[in-house]
Amino acid sequence: MPPSHEFYHLSNFWTDQLIVADSRDQLDIPAVFRGELIPDTPLNFNVQLGTRFADLLGTGYAGIYLVSERFAAALSQSQFTGWRILQAAILQPDNKLNSSYGLLSVLGRCGVIDANKSRVVSLPSKSPTGQSLFRFGYHFDYASWDGTDIFLPQGTRLTFLTDRVRVALEQANLDNVVLTNINEVKQLVPKKSQERHT
Repeated sequence: MPPSHEFYHLSNFWTDQLIVADSRDQLDIPAVFRGELIPDTPLNFNVQLGTRFADLLGTGYAGIYLVSERFAAALSQSQFTGWRILQAAILQPDNKLNSSYGLLSVLGRCGVIDANKSRVVSLPSKSPTGQSLFRFGYHFDYASWDGTDIFLPQGTRLTFLTDRVRVALEQANLDNVVLTNINEVKQLVPKKSQERHT
């Protein structure tokens, strides 16, 4: 991959205070996220956990987020490519609706993640052996990237961003937005795969 391109993984923090919203619609939310389904009406969510709103909220689907108007503005002002915001309403425990959020739908694409290119390291853990294997980094064929600013690797719900997007989001000083260089992301190796490495 040319050194002029750096990519970042979008994620959020998980605390007891931050809201996680659960879909109330009979819809394939992952398909909506991938841009394969566009609902005719706003999406509906319930507060499942937490009490505090932030600029990036979990949905109960790993990698799928609701974003604030501030987050959406940071993307639209710079005319980034590869994304769409779908209006959403979040029903709070007091039955009030918060309609200032939208679901981030990712339209850009790249090829599959090649796990064989990740560095595997044994680190201390709470496992019975006291050690677990972790992979560092996501790797994909640069030629498979469609050139969009916001994109998904094939077969995943991992949202990757160009460095331009990272800069814009950091300058917006958004709450609960975690941006990690894809070469530095740490992933626990599944138990069966750990056995093959030992």
